[in-house]
Amino acid sequence: MINRLDKYVKLNIGSLNPEISGECRLISRMLTSSGCCRHPDEKLRPGSLICMTGSAGLAGTHIIAKYHPELLRNRFPARMVVRAAGLINMMQSAPHQDTDCTGSVPAAVYPVSEKGIYQSLFELNKSTGAGFHIDMTRIPISQTTVEFCEHLELNPYNMLSWRSRIMVFESYSEARTFASGNNLIFHEDKVPPSDSSSRSMTLIGMTDSSPDMLLLAYDGTAALLNRPRPDEILRVLLYNSA
Repeated sequence: MINRLDKYVKLNIGSLNPEISGECRLISRMLTSSGCCRHPDEKLRPGSLICMTGSAGLAGTHIIAKYHPELLRNRFPARMVVRAAGLINMMQSAPHQDTDCTGSVPAAVYPVSEKGIYQSLFELNKSTGAGFHIDMTRIPISQTTVEFCEHLELNPYNMLSWRSRIMVFESYSEARTFASGNNLIFHEDKVPPSDSSSRSMTLIGMTDSSPDMLLLAYDGTAALLNRPRPDEILRVLLYNSA
């Protein structure tokens, strides 16, 4: 059973089908390294800020529109699908902070890649032991991603992203200094619009003294984050390669 994108890529990268080969080469570029912590032997302080750059599920949105537009054409305008297929240009211009944790950098950095933001948050807890509460209403996500995922019954927070980061800061001043130094707009009080500039950093939650990983939903209820399932984009890839 294929449950990881790297396995899918290895099995299909040599395919004679140019669409599958192109799809796999793009995915292989998006599978980034694991995160790091500035002080790996120290726990993150409760009340540290958890911020995000980029947009949830954007890479998956691009792959669906570019390589499987037939799944969308009967529901969405052609121009919307074509625009989504060109999202790679937006992703290439998004901030891509490297994870060399030295000097004036966040306390911890986690790429948002395979399995989406859920996996990055799970890794944050696993590597630091820090619990947290995340306001799901503050996670940056494009309206196109929301609509495509609702149509295909996919979870965008468990879907491939690229050039997106979860970053932890020990204070507001540290976050503001980092944003200013990297030409990022720091959204600390309100959620940026879904079509906002890719050069944004949004406060999405904080670390807690409790080890629980809480996700605060749109209706005000809270749920625990469990180990993420296989990436949602695999449901599309495997169904269409069958």
